[in-house]
This record gives sequence, structure tokens and C-alpha cells, in this order.
Amino acid sequence: FKQKTAYEISLGLVGSEMCIRDRFKNGQLMKRGKYKKGKKEGRWSEWYEDGALANSFGYIDDKPNGKCLKKYANGEKQIEIMYNYGIKSGIEKEWNENGIPIYENNWKDGLKDGAQIIWAGNGLILSKHRYSKGMLHGEYIDYYKSGQKSIVGNYRFGKKHGTWTYSYKDGVVALSGNYRNGDPKGSWFWIRANKSEMVNVDDPDKDWVTKRIREWERIYN
Repeated sequence: FKQKTAYEISLGLVGSEMCIRDRFKNGQLMKRGKYKKGKKEGRWSEWYEDGALANSFGYIDDKPNGKCLKKYANGEKQIEIMYNYGIKSGIEKEWNENGIPIYENNWKDGLKDGAQIIWAGNGLILSKHRYSKGMLHGEYIDYYKSGQKSIVGNYRFGKKHGTWTYSYKDGVVALSGNYRNGDPKGSWFWIRANKSEMVNVDDPDKDWVTKRIREWERIYN
């Protein structure tokens, strides 16, 4: 391919195919990729001035495709994600500069599908949630930075369902009860400062659970 400048590309002065190569003043390759009919095609990569890889993305018809990767200057991975013709599909991961994971998502046809995990800076898990077709569905767990579980429950197609527990930092359960299709049902148990309370939320106070959750959040969040 004949090398052309980015200025020529911006003016549309390109043939049906062309390759672009930009370099740093020291001669090190900065960027390399190919255009086809004015659109990105194939593998596009960028480097830091010392020659370390900065990012590498695949393209089809100007849309991200296949494995796409970004790296920190120290060589550690920053982001890794799979695309299928511009749509997220597969595992998406992000790390900090020390190589500690930040989050992991699973995608299918552009929607979250499968496990989502988020980590704290100390490497401990902050949350584990599951999705189906973009909706929360299945296990839902949140953690304190100490690693102690704070919330344990389940979703069914985007709505809370089944047994849920909200705990204090010492592991003592603060609030527990059941949901059915997003609504709290039956008997719920609440404890604070060595005082306990049990309420049937079906009648008369359906907002009792929401009030207790907000009170729990004010204490520990």
C-alpha cells in the first residue's frame, strides 16, 4: 500500500484500500491500520513511544470486531473485550495498572448475559450479579470491602424473587425476608441495636421493607 497522511484521509483522498502508518519522532511506530473504501478494516494497533503495545482493535466495515485490547504503559492489560460486528459479545474485562481486576462482564448480542463481577482495589470481590438477556436474573451478592457479604438475594427476569438478606459489617443479619415477582411478601425480620422486630408485610404496611433497607443503607453506606 502507498502510505498517505491523516490529512489526506480526512479529505477523502484515498483509494479503495490504503494503509496508514504514523511514527514518533524517534522512528517508533505509533499507529498502523488499513482503510477500505474510507472505513477501518482489519487489525488496527497503536504503540507507546518505547514500543510497548497500547491497544489493538479488529474492524469490519468500520465496526469493532473480534478481540479488542487496551494496555497500560507498564504493559499490564487495561481492557479486553470481544465484539461481533460492532456488538459486544463474549467476555469484557478491565484491570487497574497493578493487574488487579476491576470488573468482568459477559455479553451476548449486545446485552449482559451471564456473570458480572466487580472487584475492590484490594482485590476482593465487591459484587457478583447474574444477567439474562440484559436483565438481572439469578444470584445477586454484594460484599463489604472486608469481604463480608452485605446483600444476598436472587432476581427473576429483572425482579427480586425469593429470600433476601441484608447484613451488618460484622456478619449479623439486619433484615431478611422474601420477595415474589419484585414485591416483599410474608414475614420479614429486622434487628438493630439488639432490638428485633418481625412484621408481616402483606398487610397493612407494604413500604415497611423499603424503609428498613433505607435505614440500613444510611448506617453502612
